[in-house]
Amino acid sequence: MQVDMDIDESRDAEMEPLSPDVALAHRLTNRLRKERDDALRHYDFLKMEMKFKVESLEKELRDTEAYAKSLENRTPIPSNEYSSTSLYPFRQAALVSSLVLHHIQGEMQWQQDELMSTGESLLTTEWKLRQAEGRLQSKDGALETLQKDNASLQEQLDATEEELSASRNQVRDLTSRIASLEQMTEREKRSHEDIGSSLATVEAELEDVSRNLANAESSRDSLALQVTHLEQDLEKTQAELHHAEARYSELQAQQLSTMSSSGVTRSLRDQILELEQRILRRTEQIGLHQHDIKRLEANLRLQEDRVTEMTAELEVADREREAMIEDCESTREQRNETLKKCEELEESLEAMEGRVGQLEGQRDLEVQSLVEVIMKGASMRRTASKAMLSSLSRHAQAESQAQSHLHAVDSSSSETHSEIKRLQEIVEEKNCALQALESERDKAVANARTASESLQTAHVNSRATTTRFDDLRDENSSLQKEIAHLRTDLQSKENELFSLQQEYESWKLRDAERKADDRSRFEVRIEKLEEECKTLHETYGDLERRHAETSEELKRANEQVDEYVLSTSKRDTLERELRNDSETLRQRYEQETKQLQDELAIARADLEDAKQQHVDLENSHQETLEEISRAKEAIETQLKSATSRLNATLQAEGELGTVRAQYEEQVKDLEERLNMASNDVDSISQDRDQVQEKYEQSSQKLRDVEFQLTELRNRYDSGVKDLRERLAKASADLELALQGQSERDATLRSTIQRLEEEATVSSQKQVSLDAEVITLREQAAHLDTKLAALSGERETLSKEYDELKTQHERILQELSNSKANGDDHLVHLTQEVDSSAQI
Repeated sequence: MQVDMDIDESRDAEMEPLSPDVALAHRLTNRLRKERDDALRHYDFLKMEMKFKVESLEKELRDTEAYAKSLENRTPIPSNEYSSTSLYPFRQAALVSSLVLHHIQGEMQWQQDELMSTGESLLTTEWKLRQAEGRLQSKDGALETLQKDNASLQEQLDATEEELSASRNQVRDLTSRIASLEQMTEREKRSHEDIGSSLATVEAELEDVSRNLANAESSRDSLALQVTHLEQDLEKTQAELHHAEARYSELQAQQLSTMSSSGVTRSLRDQILELEQRILRRTEQIGLHQHDIKRLEANLRLQEDRVTEMTAELEVADREREAMIEDCESTREQRNETLKKCEELEESLEAMEGRVGQLEGQRDLEVQSLVEVIMKGASMRRTASKAMLSSLSRHAQAESQAQSHLHAVDSSSSETHSEIKRLQEIVEEKNCALQALESERDKAVANARTASESLQTAHVNSRATTTRFDDLRDENSSLQKEIAHLRTDLQSKENELFSLQQEYESWKLRDAERKADDRSRFEVRIEKLEEECKTLHETYGDLERRHAETSEELKRANEQVDEYVLSTSKRDTLERELRNDSETLRQRYEQETKQLQDELAIARADLEDAKQQHVDLENSHQETLEEISRAKEAIETQLKSATSRLNATLQAEGELGTVRAQYEEQVKDLEERLNMASNDVDSISQDRDQVQEKYEQSSQKLRDVEFQLTELRNRYDSGVKDLRERLAKASADLELALQGQSERDATLRSTIQRLEEEATVSSQKQVSLDAEVITLREQAAHLDTKLAALSGERETLSKEYDELKTQHERILQELSNSKANGDDHLVHLTQEVDSSAQI
């Protein structure tokens, strides 16, 4: 069997490169071989089991014969009839066992023959499958060669198409370059026309810049006035703040002198919380303002950097303009060269079109040959599929023969019957899989690619069926495990029931013992309770005396509480007045701070507007510089064109004087315009420097205002710190006074509560003691009646015990008499047995 498994593994390794349908058939045959091996193993197991059974029966026969011989040797048999009758059942058992053994051996031989025949049939089917696999392999090789030829032809077609696309792309690139050069020449012509209009726009923009500068100066003056007004307002608010703080401190001192300790601490804590919240809000606002100021300064730096960068870009633009003039000359030369290349490419394009026509004819011929190859491959696949179907039908016949053999084996034993049923189910599933493969093979005749995919799906389905069977087996094993687990649970529960019964019996015994112990303890407890009743009567008198004393102390404590309530009502009125004064001061302080915040917001808005105007001026200045650079470029292009025209007109001798005078006048005009533009640029730069200085002055004033604000903030923080320290001291004093008062109140309340609790406890104890005395008396009476009843029962039980004792003695006498009679009877019987044995 190990050799068969090795052969199967080697076959699997050989069949790996085959087609999927052949691999599926090979897997089915391997499955049948494994099932055959399982059946053989089961048969060997049955054979060994029957062998052990036969050996056990033979051993029993030998034991019975030996026992019969020992009986014969031990007891002498008087006659032959008696011996034959005693050995008859043993002989019958031996005969039956020998018949059973012979029958079992015959069945085992028949089963072995059947299994050998099924193995031979499986070997023949396997040989036929190998032949079919060889044929299919050869046909697959032919198909692979055809596919390789097809791939090579396809590669040639792709290469020719790529060459055509490359040549077309070259033609497109050249035409696009020609069009771009023509557009460049047109743009140059248009730029000469746009120079005059650009100069007019530059002059208008210069006028706009001058207006914007005047507006910026007026806004700067207004900002300076606003800053001075804000400084005056800040001084006024600082004086009012100092005055308010002085008044607030005076009012606070008055409140602390008149208010109660608890009210003072409560009001001071509320005020501290409000002030802390205000401080947090103010610090947040200050942080936001500082962040905005830093952001504005960063924006100013960035704008300055941009101005420097723009000046550098203007210089770079001048250099680029010069380079562009040189590039125009080089592009003209390149245009002439490209025109020549275009003519050459047109000639090569005509040649390529002729070649493309030839390649299309060759491609048509290759397509025709490829169609013929595909048709041949399809016909070969049809023949291969038919051969495969015939081999699969033969395989199905072999499987049906194996199924009939397995049905014959089913009648031999119950265990092999279950195994054959499993094989039948597997064979039916394989028949279904074969039918599915046949249908898929019919579809594969129409389309080879879909056939391969359908075979793969069939292979996946077969795997799914195998996984289902494995799952069913796993479920069966899990169910068996669960049944075993349930059996163990039943056994454990039975053991638990038995243990519980034992515990119940032990508890019964313990309960009887406990009842006896309880009786003895109950009698002892009655005696103790009688002694406790005496002691309780004595303590009751002491408690009454203590109750009178506590009631007097309670009266005194109530009088003290009333006096304390009157004093606290006066303090509450003073606290209300102080709270109203502090509320008015707080409202005034909040209004003043709101006014200051609004003025600060207005100043910040004005500063933002000034910065925005500065940004607009910078932008307008930048635009004017760009327009001037464009005008310079246009004028220089005009100069270049004029010089080129001058060079061109040198050839005409007659018109040289007049044309030269005209061009000199144009050049002078252009130079004057250039000088004017440069003067305008210088004036604009001076104005920009003046605006920059003014902006720096305004920023310096803003920094001064911020410095004053920080000083105000520091003063405010120091005042708040002083306030907090004074509040902390006052709160500490108040807390000490409150702690002393609360400690006195707590001691009074604790004494009152303790006395009340002692009074209630004493009354409850008195009631409980009275109830216990009553119940104890009732229990004592009840126990007296029980004791009387028990004494009567004791007398009756003693009488019954005497009667039972007399009965026991009488029964013992009767038993001794019956024992003597039994001994005599046994002696008589032994004598009779001995006499019969001798006879």
